Amino acid sequence: MEQKILKHNMHVKCAGIKPVPGAGLDFYFGDRSHARSFIAFLDKIVPIQLGTSRQLTTHDGKSNVYSFKYNFLVDIVPISVDDLVVLPTATAQRLRNICQLTLCYKVSNVLHFIDPVSLKTGDLQT
Repeated sequence: MEQKILKHNMHVKCAGIKPVPGAGLDFYFGDRSHARSFIAFLDKIVPIQLGTSRQLTTHDGKSNVYSFKYNFLVDIVPISVDDLVVLPTATAQRLRNICQLTLCYKVSNVLHFIDPVSLKTGDLQT
């Protein structure tokens, strides 16, 4: 994923990148639209879950001007290509009744699984 970020120059508008031990990376952006475009890029290449929040940082009552700090929490699915995955029974049945023990053969914004015994495939959207 790091190579794709660099290849598509998505790091250029980033004001800072800070590693967080055990949690991943924090990306800082000067503008909210830059953060949104980075999240849209991540959503195209890997399955993500997005959480958002905003905090009031300053308020001017006379001119009725508010300033907010926006936070975006992106969780990336920890499955990569060639991972052996055990699917829940309901999920395996929903994916064309494939075996619960599957192999992930492609990761994009959708996870692609293959049953190693019957060679049936299934796609899982997050």
